Amino acid sequence: MLKSESRNTEFASSPSELSLLDNVYDRLLAEFGVDFSLYEPEVILRRIERRMVACRVDRASQYIDCLRSEDELSCLYKDLLIGVTEFFRD
Repeated sequence: MLKSESRNTEFASSPSELSLLDNVYDRLLAEFGVDFSLYEPEVILRRIERRMVACRVDRASQYIDCLRSEDELSCLYKDLLIGVTEFFRD
């Protein structure tokens, strides 16, 4: 289980949690047409953990419930893109 040292959230490493990560990838692909499964997993996990803190949830399954909201899915999508676009601008 991946635990952030500064936060009390968990996401990924057990088979059920990895399937939840796949669920996140599938939702983003279906909604925005971008396959984030090709990104570095550590980057994706850090962004998801940050969004979990913003949503005030500490379990991956709770965050998946939050992603049912289009607003949260959009926030995660934008958060994932920011680091990539800034990188290529520098």
